[in-house]
Amino acid sequence: MERQGEIEPLSIGKTELQPHLYTAPAIGRGQKQRIYFGAPGEEPITDRTRPDDITKVSFLVLDGDKAVFLGMALNRGLRGEGLGRHMVRYFMAHAESQELEVVGTARINKPLIGLTLQREGFQPVSEACQAEILPSQDDSLVPRIRFLHKDLPDSEVRDGYKYGKFYEVADPASVENRPVDPGKVVALHLRYGPPA
Repeated sequence: MERQGEIEPLSIGKTELQPHLYTAPAIGRGQKQRIYFGAPGEEPITDRTRPDDITKVSFLVLDGDKAVFLGMALNRGLRGEGLGRHMVRYFMAHAESQELEVVGTARINKPLIGLTLQREGFQPVSEACQAEILPSQDDSLVPRIRFLHKDLPDSEVRDGYKYGKFYEVADPASVENRPVDPGKVVALHLRYGPPA
């Protein structure tokens, strides 16, 4: 990826992050772009061998005028502060400033990203796979879920990647009597349409 320069900082309370736009060579109709965030005056961490240290949002520019949200990563030390919500808003504002129409997302496999997108107005394209994000039982950064509905072939359900697990599935017997928290229900392994 080639660095394109700095863009408007992202400020959240007392935290300020300096974004840097990187663009990959175009492939067919699309060009992958990433906005990496780092401390002011410092280069952002872009080394994929350090996934817990990266803060970024990734998207695909299609046909020069459309944007598809691909995903994001949050530095371990910045999690739990609402940064995900701000990064989605930042992505939307950046797309608008570049006159890109946000047409939706790629398949979203991570429950916390799905929940953030839903809270920011993105709508899942179907209800084929729904899960509830459960309270954590330890200090793990991997969310614990239970599937409420899964009408997808196993080949479309992906619970991890080479950098780690997307979620842990709770033992069904341990949560069978637990009421569902509607505020923690998320669509998984599906694309999302853009906010209305």
